[in-house]
Amino acid sequence: MKNRVLTIFLLFFGITIQAQELINFNQYKYIIVNSKFDFVKSVDAHQTSSLTKFLFNKIGFKSYLDNEEVPQELAINKCLGLFANVKDVSGLFITRSKVELRDCKGKLVYTTMEGEGRSKDLKRAYYQSITGAFKKLSHINYAYDPSISRNQAVVEKKPVVVEEKKEVKRKPVIVSKKVTVKEETPKKNALPVLTAQKKGNTYQLADDKGNLVFVLLKTNDPEKFIIKDKNGTLVKKGGYWLAEYYDNDSLVTQKYSVKF
Repeated sequence: MKNRVLTIFLLFFGITIQAQELINFNQYKYIIVNSKFDFVKSVDAHQTSSLTKFLFNKIGFKSYLDNEEVPQELAINKCLGLFANVKDVSGLFITRSKVELRDCKGKLVYTTMEGEGRSKDLKRAYYQSITGAFKKLSHINYAYDPSISRNQAVVEKKPVVVEEKKEVKRKPVIVSKKVTVKEETPKKNALPVLTAQKKGNTYQLADDKGNLVFVLLKTNDPEKFIIKDKNGTLVKKGGYWLAEYYDNDSLVTQKYSVKF
């Protein structure tokens, strides 16, 4: 009887794992991460949300917190993205975390393995456990492919109200004041400017004094680079480039203007 129960459990567990493997991540372009998880008291406490966003960016997704402005195509069609939430499944002495991914309809499509953190410092423990949860997910060889996307745009349709036109008699307007238009001088770019120089398969970014700031490695996305030796990424965000990397377990973010 025990062997039969064990067999059924292993069969069910195997089917569950196999079902999760069938998800094609390449049909999703974005990840939207909760800015506050249930197990913390405030937004991005212990940098848990920032870390999760950073790790998804590192895989190759374009990731945003749910309290950040998102691209227009994602705002129109949320099915281009997956929604990420971290669950705390800690034991008595070990911090454990897993990441759940749901689609635009709220359906759970993927759950990561459980990562463990054994540090007594809570921030360090969450860093270890969330990073550990990405151990298998980070090897999916993700590359967004719009040709295989099965998602259709979800556009909110508003009723069209047709109003009856009424003839309105308008009195002539006499303008007696001279209107002058003041041209505003464009503001100078306040962001640090980095200049890229290609060297082999990498780009070297230097500041205005010629100091080397970053060495970039290419990805499948021309608007995303891996920062060599810094465990981080450089991603284009509209009119600027955002560098994100970890320094002694603390997330560093900096905006740059990059000349390639």
